[in-house]
Amino acid sequence: RGLAGSAPSASVCPTRPMSAPGAPSTAQQAAQTISQAVSRQDGAGLAAALRLDLGNTALIAQLNSSPPLEQICGRALVEPWDELLLEQLHYIKAAAAGEHEAAYSHCERAAACFQAAFEKESDWPVPALHSLCLNLRRAAAAADAALVAKGERAARQQEAARTMQKFFQVCVTDRAPLPVSKKWGALVVINALFHVYFAINNLRLCQNLIRAVEGPAFPKALDGQTVEGRHFAKAEVVTYKYFTGRLALLNSDFGAAERQLSWAFERCPRAATGNKRLVLRYLVPVRLPLGGFASPALPR
Repeated sequence: RGLAGSAPSASVCPTRPMSAPGAPSTAQQAAQTISQAVSRQDGAGLAAALRLDLGNTALIAQLNSSPPLEQICGRALVEPWDELLLEQLHYIKAAAAGEHEAAYSHCERAAACFQAAFEKESDWPVPALHSLCLNLRRAAAAADAALVAKGERAARQQEAARTMQKFFQVCVTDRAPLPVSKKWGALVVINALFHVYFAINNLRLCQNLIRAVEGPAFPKALDGQTVEGRHFAKAEVVTYKYFTGRLALLNSDFGAAERQLSWAFERCPRAATGNKRLVLRYLVPVRLPLGGFASPALPR
């Protein structure tokens, strides 16, 4: 999972990402998989079913043949899951056709459907947040690029941030006991919002997210701890530390920046060389005023 939009492994809007393993190859398969996930309250299964991307050539070929999508979704799923899948499928079809503004509209409606379900469910849908936030910010970035190319104002990423803020509020205000709390999904949404706020250069809004994380009700697991049997994924913590390190650097808090970026660099997988170089882009200069000098071999 990439750290930032500028990283090679985490392009804001890749043209043809590879299809995720286990992703449904037909609309019928997606509908059945989501139906089973909902009935079993299987968050991982739901996330896999929603992991639809432009590398899914079999699904895109079916969508281009104009199948009866409303019937396929309506027969297998109840509200709002039927509409969620319908909008996801329309999003994929529009994105594959290069219709980025339409794709964003469908993606935003899919997110609204998920929110309607997420508010009423327990914590089991949390694993699907990553796919939905990733799709939404990619679609928004592509739509903004299309708007700018036409000489119009880019505003879709701001709209996407407002949608993700609703996800964030559902997560952080959950009153369920910590072992079954939606709060464990908040870091995924926070990192997605960081991506957007950095992209649109609205960094003051990042402070609201940091205050929520530092508040007494947020799980104290940002250094890899397990709390009441739960923990945040390492990739999410690494991404959070990367962004908060950059913010500290911008605020000239070199000590905090060095701690956060060092944590991110040391725990970023060795194989993720692109992301490790991305962290070094900020870690090396922040160590200079602290008296630390990088080895010439380190960037290599």
